[in-house]
Amino acid sequence: MPTAYVEGDYVSVKEDVTLELHATVNATRDEVAFACVRAASAIAFHSNATVDSNEVTVKIYYGVFPDTRRVSPLVSVKFDSGNYSAITLVARIVRYKTVRAKFFFIPLGPKRLRGKSFYEKFLTSLEDELRAIDNGAGEIKRVGGSA
Repeated sequence: MPTAYVEGDYVSVKEDVTLELHATVNATRDEVAFACVRAASAIAFHSNATVDSNEVTVKIYYGVFPDTRRVSPLVSVKFDSGNYSAITLVARIVRYKTVRAKFFFIPLGPKRLRGKSFYEKFLTSLEDELRAIDNGAGEIKRVGGSA
């Protein structure tokens, strides 16, 4: 069974949830945490960021009118101190909901990740924020997902 259509952006949820952001930046822990919060604020009222000691949890609310009970995906951005002043971080989906097109009760196509466009916008914004605070030759890349 194919996991993607020949044309279009519809891929299965199994590929969507593997999309992660891996980065190593030369900045402080507080700068990285604040960059994560600013990236979450880029999707306006569709997100809520919570900062812990070494993790930022971002709840992304899907839908035209976001509801705090409808969270998908739940994103975890974990970071650790690396060598010297470098901070390594990984942003990945922890929990998610799916949607599938139906014709009456007959499912059409693969399941898709709810809130995928907001998740991609968050990752793009996070990349921009990390590049802005990087004081050296940091590395920022996306890993996984559909190519």
